[in-house]
Order: sequence, then structure tokens, then C-alpha cells
Amino acid sequence: MEEENNVEDNTRDLIISTYRDIVKEKKSLPVFNDFLSYDVSRVKIRYHFGTIDALHEYMMENHRDYINEFFSDVNSVFSPERSVSSGHKRYVITTAVADSKAHVGFLETLKFYCQKNKAQLVIMPCESVTNSFENKKAVFDPVFSDPDIMVVTEDTPVNDNFSLCSIQVSAKQIKSITGLSRLGNREGSYVFASPKQFLEYIPSGNNRGKNYAIMTPGACTLPSYYTETFVSKRLSYIAHADHTIGAIIVDVENDKRFDFRQIQADENGSFIDMGIQYNPDSTTDSVLSNIILGDIHATYVDQNAVDYFIDKFKNLQINNLFLHDIFDAYSISHHVKDIGERSLRVSTGLNSLEDEVALTFDTVKYIDSNLKPNHVRIVKSNHDEFLDRYLAEGRYVDDPQNHQFSLKIAPSLFEEKDILETAFQSIYQIPSNWIFHSREDSFKIADVECAAHGDLGMNGAKCSLNSLEKIYGSCVTGHTHSAAIQRNVFRVGTLSKLFMRYNRGPSSWTQTCCILYENGQRQLINYIGE
Repeated sequence: MEEENNVEDNTRDLIISTYRDIVKEKKSLPVFNDFLSYDVSRVKIRYHFGTIDALHEYMMENHRDYINEFFSDVNSVFSPERSVSSGHKRYVITTAVADSKAHVGFLETLKFYCQKNKAQLVIMPCESVTNSFENKKAVFDPVFSDPDIMVVTEDTPVNDNFSLCSIQVSAKQIKSITGLSRLGNREGSYVFASPKQFLEYIPSGNNRGKNYAIMTPGACTLPSYYTETFVSKRLSYIAHADHTIGAIIVDVENDKRFDFRQIQADENGSFIDMGIQYNPDSTTDSVLSNIILGDIHATYVDQNAVDYFIDKFKNLQINNLFLHDIFDAYSISHHVKDIGERSLRVSTGLNSLEDEVALTFDTVKYIDSNLKPNHVRIVKSNHDEFLDRYLAEGRYVDDPQNHQFSLKIAPSLFEEKDILETAFQSIYQIPSNWIFHSREDSFKIADVECAAHGDLGMNGAKCSLNSLEKIYGSCVTGHTHSAAIQRNVFRVGTLSKLFMRYNRGPSSWTQTCCILYENGQRQLINYIGE
């Protein structure tokens, strides 16, 4: 027995001494494969220490002085001596990545913006796990010692429902918000430090319209992801491609209410907020805007939301206005099969196709006449195509309420015309600035695809943010009624009411629109409601 114990002790000592030799030789923390050339098997390490992470922890606790000879300070981050100051109503939040130079132009523009808008600049530090293992020490650009910059290293509330979270997300993590959604839906909305821009909404139980959000802001540091570790080179390449110079602007209304929107910077550090470009030389310019509204669904449109966005955008110079799902098709929807729902459709007067077409036209005309864009671009959407399906299946034959009006527009099925456009023309004169896009159309602004609704995936499959990213790259889409950002994919919400009978139970729907500028920068704008 004593001999067996001695063998085990010798093996444990061998693992520890081998660990030290690898650190000295490689100047990095070892992985399982590093031990093989020393005849130390993975089985032996697991038997004595469990996981490789447990071995790292043991060595840090018991051999830190030796390890620090080769890693000046593995765990170094910002000193937490400064935190978010109180009394501000607007915060501009961004990320600083360790071992990276600050984007001087962007930082100067942020300071100018904050001065002009009485905002507080907040920086959340972030580092690469791989770099901290390889390197030596997490070093941050000394420009961040500016006393006007507030640095957050601990969980910090901005108000009761919005917080800055101290969870350390690796700068190289491909999807920065992975695994974090269960925090937001219980305790409020969170910002996590990351040099990429992500946004996801999470239902707050059945509390419709009060969804929580988790998000990452982008960075104020230049991309710097070089690594000598072979297995990390792929992540470094991806991280460099995904790196976004950007931030989140947060407006605090009171202890409960807040709003936020994103910004991105161009090469010299200029960025645009609500149609005004802010420059590093402390000047501003008015710029041209393009608006992508949330899905309309005229029959169930929320007029309060429409009027809010009209007021929000009325001072912008709007070139293109993109509209999704303008037609709800409730009067003839193939989804309305339940006898109770069909009866309700009749009793509420929503069973007339002609009336619904007229209502849809009037809704679009109202938005057009108030926002006054150069072009109104109607993106072909799945609810618009409910009308195509209704006619193609010949259901109007057994629908006396809508039979006669259907006969007026049914020939367009065989004439390669847009059927909804034909329906409008049967009642009204369509304004000359209205453009009806087909499913095959592509319309890009600064390489951002704007003519895709977002419902059609690859090869007939359903669509997701991942497939949108594969298909289009940069794009702004609609369809799901839940706003989101995944790197260069932006998705708007809806302008419909947040309860439309078929979305029972928990819902992540949001009333959100997008401003797309001519240089490709984008902002999602929210209507929170009362």
C-alpha cells in the first residue's frame, strides 16, 4: 500500500514539474497535448487533478510566483477605482480591449458628443483569454486614464431595469451573448463588454411589451488579435473580421424607463446619431437617412407607435423608406380556420378584402405624407403573399363577400404583376414614388441588403439570423417582430399591436425601426409605449 502511495505521489510531482517546464519553455499555459512528449498521459492528469482547468487553478494557487516570472499578471484588468457617475440622463457605453490601441479619432468624437449632449462616456474593459494565457499581462492604452472617462469593472446599475454587467466575455468569442440570455429575463437588461455588436430580446414572462434585452456595444480600440498559438489563429482571424468600432447610447428617463440605440464609426472615427454626423474635429454635419420601419400589418397597426416614429423621424432627410408586411391579409387569411375566429372576423367587420386593401393603402399614404421620403419601397413579404395564395387557390369562388373584388385583381396572377399593387390600383391612384419590390429584387445601400423580408431561408428552409448572415452578409430585415443584431445582420420589430391573437403567451415582440445611413452605419430605434 505504501509503495502504491509513493508511486501516486511521484506521478503527481511529475505532472507539477512537467507543468513548470512547459510554462518555462512555451511561455504559455499548457494544454493536454503538451504533456504527451513528457510521457504524461491525459488519464494521469485527470486522475490526480480532474480537468486541465483544475490543474491551472492548482498551479496558480501553489506556484504563482514561478508562473508570474513568465506571465507578469495573468489576471490584470482596469483598476476599479472609477465607476459610473450619478446624475446623468445619457450614457455612451463602449468596450476597450486589452493590448489594443485606442481608436483616437473615435475617442475624440465620443468626448465631443458627450460634451455636446451632456452625456457620460463609460468604458467596459475586455480581454482575450488566449492573450492573457500567452502573454504576460493585460495592458490598456493609457489614454483611458482620462478622468472624464468612467470605467466599469463591477456590476453597475444605470437604473432599476438596466445594468452594466462585469461578466468577462472573451474579446474573441464568436457570439458574445451566448449563454447569457437567462440573466436578462430575470433581472433586467444588460450590457456586456465585447468588441462586437449583438442584441437579443428576451420575454419578461407574460408581461407583453416589457421585454428585456442583452447587448454588446462594440469597441473604442483598434482590432489587435495576433497570437502565436496555432489553435487560436482561426479565432483571431474571425475576431478581426467581426470587430466593430462602436458604442451604445443609453437615455435614462427615470428609475424604471430607459431607451438605447447603437452607433458605429467610420475609419476616421466619425459616427452618426439620429441623422447628425459627429466628427473628431468637433464639427457636425446633417446626413441623408434611410428608414426601415417595423412590419406594418395595417389591420392591426398600432397608431401610437406609428405616430411616435413619425415624430422621431420627421426632422431627418429621408431618401428611402422601406416597408415590410404592409398588408395583414386578415380578411382572407388561410390561417383563420377556427369557427370562433371566423365569426369574430365577420362581427368586427374585418372580413372585407376591399376594405382591408383600402385601409392598407391609407396607412402607407399616411406614413408617406408625414415622413416625405424620396422613395417608398414596399418589400415583398409573406403576409402580402397571402393575397396571392388566396387567389391562386381559388378560395374567392366560395367567398361571396369578396368574390366580386377578387375577380378584378385575379387576372394579375397570369400577367406577372404585383397582386397587391394591382389591388391598390383598382381603388386608388398610386403615388409615383412608391416602388413594389419582388422576391427576386436586391436593393443595397452601402452593401447593406434592404430588399429581403427575412422569412425565406436557404433551399426553402425557415430563416434565422445565422442563415441571413450566410445569405446576405450585411442586411436589414423584418418578419419575426423581434428586433435583433448579430454582427452585420440587423432586424427590425413590428409596428403592429403587440397582441395579435395568434402570438399567445410569452413574446419577445418589439416595436422597433432602423435608420440606415448612406455610409452603412445603422441604429435600431425603439418605441417603449406607456
